[in-house]
Amino acid sequence: MHQQKINVIILTGFLGAGKTSVLNNLLSEYAHQKNLVIENEFGSQSVDGDLVNLKQERVFELNNGCICCSLGEELYAVLREITQMPSPPDNVFIEASGMADPGALASVFIFETVREFFEVKTVIGVVDAVLFEDCLDEVPEAGRQLAVADLILLNKAAMVTEDYVHALEEKIKNINPLAQVLPTNFGEVTLAMIDKASSQETQLFTFQAPESHEHSDMKSILLDFENIVFDLGRLRSVLTVSLFLHYHQIYRIKGFVRLSSRKQLHLVQSVGQQLSISPVLEEVGQKPFLVVIGKGLTRKGIEKLFAKGYEHEGITL
Repeated sequence: MHQQKINVIILTGFLGAGKTSVLNNLLSEYAHQKNLVIENEFGSQSVDGDLVNLKQERVFELNNGCICCSLGEELYAVLREITQMPSPPDNVFIEASGMADPGALASVFIFETVREFFEVKTVIGVVDAVLFEDCLDEVPEAGRQLAVADLILLNKAAMVTEDYVHALEEKIKNINPLAQVLPTNFGEVTLAMIDKASSQETQLFTFQAPESHEHSDMKSILLDFENIVFDLGRLRSVLTVSLFLHYHQIYRIKGFVRLSSRKQLHLVQSVGQQLSISPVLEEVGQKPFLVVIGKGLTRKGIEKLFAKGYEHEGITL
């Protein structure tokens, strides 16, 4: 059995945002380690000419065009092949098609059989500063890509004014208050950016989200659960069904709740249709909360949904 888990960095972003440039820079930053790349067919024309250090990299190409259409068979086959290598890599970089659903991609790594070998270090979203607002209004996938990301690179920042960059940063943070948003040019990214984004679980303990914000039909809603205790079975059942039925509305859930078993703090997170609820070490002063990101959400509807997961429905501490 492979003892050291393989780090996975997922790269997502709409067509032309600069994902390949970011990937090149990532490979340069991680040049001291063994790396593998998984590419979409749509990106295959740029693979041979653009990827750096090809002598040290192996590129897997998914042939169905859209990575989200390949999850059932081809992606699993590639991941299985990687785990069976005599000398597995330290890192796997996945560059998703600009039209791919990043929630469906990231959710693969929540499965127990995949988590045994792989751990998602961070999800990087690449945004074109010039075309971002048009993409967000016209293409549903652009909103999903923002919702799933831990680190959002506002690329081509030099091509717009400084004031406009700040305005875009605010709009992105309003959609996904969980992510770091950093302006960049030519896809520049550093190890420090990655490490900071990958330590997000501990950062959540001091996270202060806006009550709710929206742009177009995208919205993030903060729920305060300071005086509420959930029942694990109820909460898991309610969220599993809701994510299955409302996957195209609820893009991401992340935060902390208390459960009836000794009222221990648990981290709740969902990506796509996959849900994870796990105990965490509590820090002094931490208050339970959840952030829900999605499309067409209402505070009343989300509050009603979570109320079904209370230890005694409708009763708080």
